[in-house]
Amino acid sequence: MFADRMLGDGFVIIPKSNDFKAFFDKATVTMIFDTYHAYGFDVDGLKFLIHCGMDTVALNGEGFTTNLKVGDKVSRKSDIFSVDLDLLKKKKLLSETPIVFEMSDLADYQINNLKLGKVKQGELICTINYEFKSENKETNVKSKTDAVEFFSVSNKYEKNAKLINKFIGNQSNYNEVYNCMTRLRFSIKNKEQVNIDEIKRLELVKGTVWNGNELQIVIGQDVYKLKEEVIKLNNQSLAIKASIGLNSSKVSLGRRFLLMFSGIMVKIIPVMVGVGLIQAVMAILMQAGIMPNIVFKLSDNPGINDVLFKDAGIGWIVLFAMAKTTTYFMGIMVAVSAANYFKLDSLMGIAIGLILCCPLMFGDGGSLGIGNDFLLLDLGNIDTGNPMLDQITKIKINAMSTKVFVIVGAIYTAKKLDTWLKKVIPVALELMFRPFIIII
Repeated sequence: MFADRMLGDGFVIIPKSNDFKAFFDKATVTMIFDTYHAYGFDVDGLKFLIHCGMDTVALNGEGFTTNLKVGDKVSRKSDIFSVDLDLLKKKKLLSETPIVFEMSDLADYQINNLKLGKVKQGELICTINYEFKSENKETNVKSKTDAVEFFSVSNKYEKNAKLINKFIGNQSNYNEVYNCMTRLRFSIKNKEQVNIDEIKRLELVKGTVWNGNELQIVIGQDVYKLKEEVIKLNNQSLAIKASIGLNSSKVSLGRRFLLMFSGIMVKIIPVMVGVGLIQAVMAILMQAGIMPNIVFKLSDNPGINDVLFKDAGIGWIVLFAMAKTTTYFMGIMVAVSAANYFKLDSLMGIAIGLILCCPLMFGDGGSLGIGNDFLLLDLGNIDTGNPMLDQITKIKINAMSTKVFVIVGAIYTAKKLDTWLKKVIPVALELMFRPFIIII
């Protein structure tokens, strides 16, 4: 958000001292965020904001202290706040501190002579040319973005989540919360405590449906974000249980598994729908005899329309790749979705997905067109009369085949291992050995 200058232009400092002083000879305090990590100031109509560290709102004020009050006048020697940089380092939070000059419809500014590199406290960093578009300098200058909302990371999902929790009767009135593709679902204890009318008035809510004691709130494609915010509002224990569908001891093991499975797979549905439409177009073209049937290996009795991949026209190859690649590599999407679900680093999820669906082992596509088989262990031959069942004694590795439960299990195991390794590996060795151990 800062890099894209959503609030305005500015610069970043990396502090070496815990104590921050004011940045202008004279300024007025206009905003102090309640966790003391973000502040707003005004200098003759020029508004600027300071945000100490990245994601430091999650500390809920821990490590930050200030004696400032809104309306205070500060000078360049005034202490404005202190931060425990060692705590930020321990919590693995960046200390980079953006200083942003707010955009305004009524004024223009330009940062000049910005000094880069190491600077001392009190040293001149830059100059700012500032000009009102209106002749009246006292015109009320309004920021395009609300600073308090911006710094609190308080967005529409968080606001709606808080209100939904309130109108449902708070966390104590439901056993679990989960979602399908478009609906946020609550297992309600007491329906009389639910204020349906207020829920329907919320900006994200498109409707409500009762299914017994289950309240379904129709949201649309943003339902995942809203569910995450609802879970964040609950205590840490509930958040962990909700993320894997273990919200209530009354929920059966099968139900918990289905909740976890749907939470991972439902996110892939939009991609599969889009690719499915491309596959439908390709199928129509092939059925009409316009497009050849592209194969990786010709069978003993090839069809009249069969063409090897390397011999097909470039246009057909592109269409074929668009239609088929997502199917071949769906295991990677499953891995990424599972990594997001279990809160594992998404890049690690991609790496594990690539290994489990290794394209290097695809070869000519194999007998099923989804990768070659590699015999790992031969337990002998059996004759059941069913060729597929006879293969049960042949333990094989098959890349590109989407083994959903293997992939999900691998990602879950990686997350558990990653969490444990963070506690036991020294920081100096973590970068090299933690990913090495997880991948192994």
